[in-house]
Amino acid sequence: VDGKTYSQSFIVKMDPRVKTSSKDLQLQHDLSLTCYSYIKKCMNDLTATTDKDRLAAIRKLQGSFTGLQNLLQDGDWPPTTQMIKGVNETVAAYEALMKK
Repeated sequence: VDGKTYSQSFIVKMDPRVKTSSKDLQLQHDLSLTCYSYIKKCMNDLTATTDKDRLAAIRKLQGSFTGLQNLLQDGDWPPTTQMIKGVNETVAAYEALMKK
């Protein structure tokens, strides 16, 4: 206001109802970020190719990454082994497709 800047520090605390450990929340974040990164890659790849089979494969992978990211973001619980495996397998499938 009127060219003056005001600032105040604050502390962000975990919701006390969340019982998930910091380590598991970090894993959830890392997996979600991986999915987000690959969703962006898929979006870029969709504009860079015209091959119908490749487009279909990329769309399928993009859908998988989106579904996994939604599952990971849906709650404050630790990622399940199935979620972790799903992310790792989908990343591997994407990388294999890109090598073709």
